[in-house]
Amino acid sequence: MRKHFTTGLALLLPLVLTALIVIFIVNFLTQPLYHLVENWIIEWSKYHPAFVSITHPTALIIISKVLILLFLITMIFIFGIFGRMLFMRTAFGFGDYLLHRVPFFNKLYKASQDVIHHLLSDSSKAFSQVVLVPFPHANSLSVGLVVCHAIKVHKERDEMDLIPVFIPGTPNPSVGFLLMFSSNQLIELNMKVDEAMKFIVSCAVVMPPFSIVAKSPKSSIESPV
Repeated sequence: MRKHFTTGLALLLPLVLTALIVIFIVNFLTQPLYHLVENWIIEWSKYHPAFVSITHPTALIIISKVLILLFLITMIFIFGIFGRMLFMRTAFGFGDYLLHRVPFFNKLYKASQDVIHHLLSDSSKAFSQVVLVPFPHANSLSVGLVVCHAIKVHKERDEMDLIPVFIPGTPNPSVGFLLMFSSNQLIELNMKVDEAMKFIVSCAVVMPPFSIVAKSPKSSIESPV
């Protein structure tokens, strides 16, 4: 009985969570224009008696939100077409230049722009390697994603090569820690980035097969810088 219940929960829970997220996004996008579209439908139905049934509360909510979503999708396509035109591309570039010059607002705008561009980019290009790193202390290991190549850091008269590694949180990988490690602290895995994200989001329920490519000696594992 318990196994059947667990199996049913494992099948239904992702569907329920997906439905809740979709409903939240739809409500968030349609709420600003909902009352305007709702009033327009009610007024329009007065002059078209054959469509008076659409003013039923349930039908009115569904039709209003569908129209708003269609309108938003159309506007996105229109802006995309204009954005590919040379004149509009120049205008958007100039507007982007002005927004980067507004005090305080430019920091929020730049951060939001970078995050969106990163989310829309291919994850395999955003991260180059899946590794294990000594975090949160030297005696434990966490899954990390190598962000880029080593960065040279000067410490007094010495020069160190440090590698930026993003350690995503579970089950929300958009929140995590960005730490710098030396190369001998990294344990490389033959796991793909997409597989690592599934492993993190599922809290290790989805366990892709992987093995260690190159493991540093235990004595070389130190606390992160």
